[in-house]
Amino acid sequence: MAKSDSKQQPPGIETNHNKPKYQQTRLCFTSAASPPTTTTTTENTRSSRSTSEPPDDTVPLSKSIQSLTIGNKRKHTSPLQHAHCKDCKKSVPRVQCTAYKENTTEPCTNTFCMECIQAKTNEDLKQIKNKDKAVTWLYKSGRPVKHRPVLTGYQWACLACRGLCDCEFCTIENAESANKAPKLSFHRKPSSIQPIKPPELKPIVLLYTQEELWVRLQIREFLFRFGDLYKVDYRILANLQNAQGDWKIKRLGAYIVWLFLTTLSSTSSSHYDVPQNSFSSGHPSTQNTAAAAAAAATGEEAITLPQKARKILKDWITEKKLSKYYVDAVSRQQALLEILYLEGMSGKRWQDIAELLALADMSDVPIPTTRQIAKLKQTMDFQLQNDAMDIDDGHEQANQQEDSDEKIKHVERCIERYRTSGRNTSLLSPETELKLICMLLELLLLDSHVRSSLTMTTTTATTKTSSSSTHSKRNQQQQQQQTATLKDLALEFKKYTKEHSVEEMKNKHRRNTLNNRIQQLKMIRGKAEEVKAAQAELDALETLMRDERMTLESKKIEMHVHQAKTRKRLEPAGRDHLGNEYWIFSDIVDHLHQTGDYRNSEPYWAYGVVIIGPGFLTEETGKQQDPSPRQADNEENNKHTQAWWYLKGREDLTLLIHYLKQQSLENGNDSLAETVTKINQRLDYLASLECAVYGDGFFS
Repeated sequence: MAKSDSKQQPPGIETNHNKPKYQQTRLCFTSAASPPTTTTTTENTRSSRSTSEPPDDTVPLSKSIQSLTIGNKRKHTSPLQHAHCKDCKKSVPRVQCTAYKENTTEPCTNTFCMECIQAKTNEDLKQIKNKDKAVTWLYKSGRPVKHRPVLTGYQWACLACRGLCDCEFCTIENAESANKAPKLSFHRKPSSIQPIKPPELKPIVLLYTQEELWVRLQIREFLFRFGDLYKVDYRILANLQNAQGDWKIKRLGAYIVWLFLTTLSSTSSSHYDVPQNSFSSGHPSTQNTAAAAAAAATGEEAITLPQKARKILKDWITEKKLSKYYVDAVSRQQALLEILYLEGMSGKRWQDIAELLALADMSDVPIPTTRQIAKLKQTMDFQLQNDAMDIDDGHEQANQQEDSDEKIKHVERCIERYRTSGRNTSLLSPETELKLICMLLELLLLDSHVRSSLTMTTTTATTKTSSSSTHSKRNQQQQQQQTATLKDLALEFKKYTKEHSVEEMKNKHRRNTLNNRIQQLKMIRGKAEEVKAAQAELDALETLMRDERMTLESKKIEMHVHQAKTRKRLEPAGRDHLGNEYWIFSDIVDHLHQTGDYRNSEPYWAYGVVIIGPGFLTEETGKQQDPSPRQADNEENNKHTQAWWYLKGREDLTLLIHYLKQQSLENGNDSLAETVTKINQRLDYLASLECAVYGDGFFS
């Protein structure tokens, strides 16, 4: 039996020997944007195609390739096919375009009839030919039109070049150019910048006058700057964190007076820069005479400020008979401080301090002093000498003499009132006591130790001492620590940051390895002990990484505090174009070594930004925000009063930074860049406090 050439198929499967090996398809190469062809054809057309052309399957390949239309290249319609010119006759006079096509050197060959031009642009042929050549036509993009060499005696841009033609081609082209995706460009500026809304400012309710508030802020900043130098009690500083809080002024005044007297009495005259007293007009030739006359009028010898401070301190200690109970001077001074805390500053004690301030030639001392009497007598004698030659003014001289005597008696009565007041402290208001405290702190700026801290030297310049005692070594170490410059601390912090980053990368790699190991061990039975050991190792590593991070943030806080203490004066962080002043006040609480600040009712003084000025413009009305009712009342009383606002929280401060950056670009105010830098430093400080002390989200 002969073998079959084809393989035997399984039963149930039919074979189709007439099916072609592949199915031929028609590919459409026409552009999607080209107009579709009509589907209705006549019988004659079908018959003609069937007789004249072969079937589509037998069309030669070369002919098919030639008929391809690749891309979307369309030509502008002829002049007779414009929307306004499609019905115009060829014999109608037409105007030739003399412009180049935009962004090319190819001349435009469009022509338009005068009816269409006049209907679209209200121009006639006479106006076009009489047009001045200096007239600038604009392309549809807004750029000036470039004309080819004039051959017709005039320069004119057609409707298509100017974007005024609404034919089919121009309409499609304009729509495609509008919907065309922009090309990638790294140098193109955005067409419009989305304006950033400023953060909402909250008004500060002023509990005191602006003058008293500024006095409080000056005291606060001084104690922050030099509190470590004079070893100020941290419990005193904690009360000053809130500028409008309860400062316990009686206790604060007693402490500042005691600190001033003990500091000044332990300072030699050569270590204290005392200004010369001037009771006259300020001429050097009359200063010594005035000082001698004032000393003679008061019945005292000319003494220096340290000598006067020692005398006052000795009188107060003698009055309380502390020499009988305490042997050394330090114990007596400490006992005097406790007495001042209990009794407060009496009128007599404040009068002694006023005499010391008058000796330092401080102006506007709110308490009468004997120096005022001496000044009045000196002025009266000077007027009598000048009026000695005037014989006819005897009656007027007598009146002046009576007025001067009355003023002197009034000052003497006030001094006697303060001297006999005892423990009655009602003679001075809290505002007056704050003013006296501020004057005492200003005098402390004349101390040589304060001046040396303002102009710190390098750490290599150590002090040579001949004494080898333990006390001298401690003083030398303290002086070396105080003379460390900001640059040295910055280099040390930078070095530590690099070391921390390297260790952090190693610890992260080790943590990932432990996590993978724990996941692998959990998939195996009988590995519970190994999983427990690996988990304990991972927990220890997490604790180590957290401690190292807290150490880094603590160093950041110390660095920030040291930078803030290098400021020599209190000044705003910057000003904007609206007249707002941005103030960033210091945080005087030592969060790393002392108690935290959890109950501050006004945290914006230490952790936010205070803005003094008209505020920001509101989006609805375009005007400044309304201040608080208390500030509005103050504005009615004082036209020069400015509104006080505040911002707190990391979100509002971040929004303020973005707003100031945009305002700096729009208004060209380069000084706002420094303001943004200072606000960024405040943000970094808050982030460090959250990590090292308070926890995440505390200042959000």
